[in-house]
Order: sequence, then C-alpha cells, then structure tokens
Amino acid sequence: MSRGEVYVAPDGRPRGAAWSMLDVTDRDLLARAQARQTRARRAAFERTRSWMHNSRYTLSHRVASAELLQLIGMTQAEFQDDWTRGLVREDRAHMRAFVRSRIEAGAPFVADTRFQLAEGGNGLFRGVFVPVRDAGGRVESWTTLSFPRARSPGLPAVGALRRGLEESLAGRHLHAARALPGWSMIDLARASGLSLWTIRRLETEGEGVRSRHAAVAALRANGVVFGLLPTGTIAVGRR
Repeated sequence: MSRGEVYVAPDGRPRGAAWSMLDVTDRDLLARAQARQTRARRAAFERTRSWMHNSRYTLSHRVASAELLQLIGMTQAEFQDDWTRGLVREDRAHMRAFVRSRIEAGAPFVADTRFQLAEGGNGLFRGVFVPVRDAGGRVESWTTLSFPRARSPGLPAVGALRRGLEESLAGRHLHAARALPGWSMIDLARASGLSLWTIRRLETEGEGVRSRHAAVAALRANGVVFGLLPTGTIAVGRR
C-alpha cells in the first residue's frame, strides 16, 4: 500500500513530494482468513441453524450475531431497541427478567428460547451463555452457542467458549476434577507446572486466571472433561 502527497508553491507548481510504502501482506492474509471463517460460519448456520457469537453486551446493550438477525428477521437497530421482540410474545417478560438476573450473576447459564422466525412460525433454540473475563476477573464479554433444541451438538471446548467456561470454574470443580484420576495437589502441581501453593490457592480461593487455565489444561490432557448442564451447573467428568 502506498500513500503520498505533493507539495505545491503559491503559483501551483509542484515543489516537493513525500511518499511512503507499507507492506500489508499480513493484513491481506488476515482479511482472507476472516473471509474464509465468515463463509464457513455461514455454511454451518445454513446447514445446522447453529451459531456461536461473542459480544461485549451488557444489561442495557446487546449486539446480535448476523445469524440471529437473519433467523428472526430483525435489524441490529431493532434488536438494540428491544431484543425480546424476536421472541414469542408470551415469553418476553419472563426471558427479559431471567437473562437479566443471570448476566447480573456473571455465571454461565443455559436458556431455552422460543424465537419468532422470519420465515414464519416459531422455533425452540437452546443458548449456552458463558462470561469471558479479563486479567482482573471482570466480565469483558459473553460468548454464546445457540442451536435448535431438538439438535444438541454438545458444548465444544473451543475458543472463547472454552476460555469462559474455564474461568467460571470454582475451587470445588478443580478439587473434584483432580480426584477423578486420583491426583493429589502435588500431582496436579507437577502436571501443570504450577507450585503447590498455587494449586492450594486455586482450590480454596478460586483466583488466578492464568494459573487456572494451566491447571485445567493438565487435567484435560489426562481425560478430565468439563461441561455445562441445562440447569447451568458446571459438570466434571472423565473420558
């Protein structure tokens, strides 16, 4: 990419020029990768009517995914004005109060929602909502996985959804998780590369975002799995 400017004298004759050139290869590659990802997401939505979305929405501001807007036939402005307009009328008050209470709690939750479809009729969809936190532990965004209630793809442990779920794990979850392979705190410390003191702090205080990810990675490598039940409860199991 090149940009330049010509400087002229009062009589309009050019008297100098400045020019710069910038290598935008990486930017171009990124744009192509993002375009491929968008096409893949669109194809997956058309095939399964399932989608994943990450947004910095709050109680007063929510950004809908392109897939949801297409599903319910609303614009982003209409969604911002009242996101419940895409729901079956008799469910709106309940869902508004339910989602508000769960966002205020800042914990993962599952919501079954009846949408009014743009094509006519309504459809029951399940949404898995997981908060994603910054280094200070504050919720910076929410990641949502939505799919038809009759077709449950399970909870894929990928991207922001996986990160948010791991950040929501409490000390009791880690304690239960290491008990499945019969590990002591020392075993988990060795497998994760963390100190015994850090493991003890994670299980008692539930702090340390980066440390928690390291501990969870070690547990996952040894067959431990984490999931979210329809009730919003985090479940721990082993393959």
